[in-house]
Amino acid sequence: MIKNGSNSGIKKMFSYAILFMFSAFLIQGTELSEIKVSALQSYDTVTLSGNTSLESDGTDVYAVGFSGNTVSFCCLKNDVCSSYTFNTSGKVKYVTASGGCVYAVSLQNGNTFIDRYIYGRDTLYNYDMGKINITSSYKCRICNDKIYFSSDDEGSHFECMNIYGEKLFSFNADMGEATDYISDFSGNNLYLFYQNNVYRADTGSNQIPSHILTTVNLRPNIFVCDGIIFDYGGEIVDISERLSVSTGIVSNKINGGFSNGYYCKYDNGIIYGYDKSGNKYQLYKTEFGGNAQMLSQNGNLYILSEQGKLDVINTNELSYPKTKTENNSSSSSSVHRKPTNISNGSSLSNTDNGTQKINNTGSYENNNPQFSINSYNVDENRKIIWDISLGTTIAAFRKNITFNTYSLTFFNSWNTEQTSGKLGTGFKMSVRQQNREYKKYTLSVKGDLTGEGNSNSNDVKLLSRYLMNNAQLSDAQYAAGDVNGDGAVNSLDILKIAKNNL
Repeated sequence: MIKNGSNSGIKKMFSYAILFMFSAFLIQGTELSEIKVSALQSYDTVTLSGNTSLESDGTDVYAVGFSGNTVSFCCLKNDVCSSYTFNTSGKVKYVTASGGCVYAVSLQNGNTFIDRYIYGRDTLYNYDMGKINITSSYKCRICNDKIYFSSDDEGSHFECMNIYGEKLFSFNADMGEATDYISDFSGNNLYLFYQNNVYRADTGSNQIPSHILTTVNLRPNIFVCDGIIFDYGGEIVDISERLSVSTGIVSNKINGGFSNGYYCKYDNGIIYGYDKSGNKYQLYKTEFGGNAQMLSQNGNLYILSEQGKLDVINTNELSYPKTKTENNSSSSSSVHRKPTNISNGSSLSNTDNGTQKINNTGSYENNNPQFSINSYNVDENRKIIWDISLGTTIAAFRKNITFNTYSLTFFNSWNTEQTSGKLGTGFKMSVRQQNREYKKYTLSVKGDLTGEGNSNSNDVKLLSRYLMNNAQLSDAQYAAGDVNGDGAVNSLDILKIAKNNL
């Protein structure tokens, strides 16, 4: 069941309000203000020293600081923020973190060294990797347990070694001087920036970087978050969408993230979201102003303020702009028509020119089917597969797809490829043949609005905010919210989710 806009009267809204108040009682601490001002979690990192930075390795988040030969850092893992401090033998030039380790590049008697510090509950273990010929502002990047660094002043010769200091391979970047190079938080890709050209290397295959993007707007320094390139000058480039957005929000550190289709930037106490057309919206107000660093990961935004406060904000707490239908309605719309293009399975066939033909019912013509979706409801117009049972795994889901010569690739809500585990609302299924994408579907799991792969109070909270006109649901989220299958999303669905009666 996919949403379509419709209006409901004030009288009906009062009846829903009664049910809503009861269901809201089941949610401890639910807030329904227009712009949130308190984080989901906050941590004090004032022990950080000197030059501070916000880091992520795709799993954990780090706040790192260094001054002289002292490095201090905090690691946020499983809602626990642990602090550590260590000293190097020389002056620290650069610090980064990845995979449960912190790497410090330091200068000692004219030589460059990388020290790897492995941290435990209360202990730091130092692994000295020896003297290394590293230049290019002494920066290194860690991807897939490999360390990349430039060994010449021009930034054109790169070397790679493992985390034990053993050299693996090297390559020459013949494009010219690299003005910046960075890895994504997952560590799967290394990006090099050369005179408005972006190159990417798959770090799992040791390949030489290949050109992926030319842009006249990006400027160094750059960083990659959720597969999107941000620069410190306020420019955002979405590689998959082939578009760029200019924000004008300048920073000297990491400051960007991606949330429910909006490109996020922090500025003077406010998180702003930009849609794909460049429209700007105020999504969140923090409890502090001034400068801060920000990144997104695993459905959260992380903000490190100048005062050393690390805030964790679930992206569902952001106040997304209302759709045109919602803005024109005097009350929250809770009754929606079912989609017009639903089929219990769809099939895809190719014409001679490589395109797909769609018949009048909205399903693909099945003259010579090579791909079909079985046992699930499909909205072909919106490319959504819905009514997936809670707890369905990727392996179980694949058994209900006929794909023959096609391949299926799954991505979670944060655009990270998934090969196993439970599906969540917002997951994508890419249908490919010979490295060409023919179709991409968004998945909708019943009762899971937040994409966590389960149903809990977070889903109740988001649905409650939607019914109060304080949140926006995507089509996939709306379909997931109709847990009783009556064609509407309302307080009855909230009650079923709150009671875990799915």
